[in-house]
Amino acid sequence: MYNNAALLTTINLDSIDILEKEWEPQRLKFIDRYGIHFLRVMFEDLTPYFQNFFLRVADELRLDTSQINRYEGFNIWYNDPKVRSTSNIKYTSRIHIDTERNVAISIPIYALSPVVFYDNDKINDTNYKKLVVKKPNQVITYSFKHPTLLNTKNFHQVFNFDENLQRAVLQLNCMEIFDSLVRRNSDKVIVL
Repeated sequence: MYNNAALLTTINLDSIDILEKEWEPQRLKFIDRYGIHFLRVMFEDLTPYFQNFFLRVADELRLDTSQINRYEGFNIWYNDPKVRSTSNIKYTSRIHIDTERNVAISIPIYALSPVVFYDNDKINDTNYKKLVVKKPNQVITYSFKHPTLLNTKNFHQVFNFDENLQRAVLQLNCMEIFDSLVRRNSDKVIVL
């Protein structure tokens, strides 16, 4: 089994009430304007609350914060059943490997479906987009206590959510290899 996820235990997430309150201006800033379920943004697009939070995370993990805007970027995944979009939100339900990042450092705002990981050596990468694997090697649920680090270079999928549920997650994209990041920060993270 590969290392798929870890928790940054030296940083605690604020309570759900605070995260939801701070999410509202972020939602208004982006989602209502673009009306989409997925948005890639840069550091300056985040509200001050989330800028400060991700700077703390980057500092704690000893990432080069001067480069955070230039090469890493942020993903926002969001669904509100009252706001529909023409974007395809089902593509993450395919088994895939992310091409634009090695690690997703995630903070959930609302309930999310788990991320399911598979053994890389059991998937033929020439046809993995069509492959249905019956048995995952690990199922990860986002932590609402600590930032969750996901190894996006291992095969994974997010099963379709209940589209009637509100959900949101913000992710800092990190280019460092997952195992290297965890090894460098072994005193601060717990591998799941």
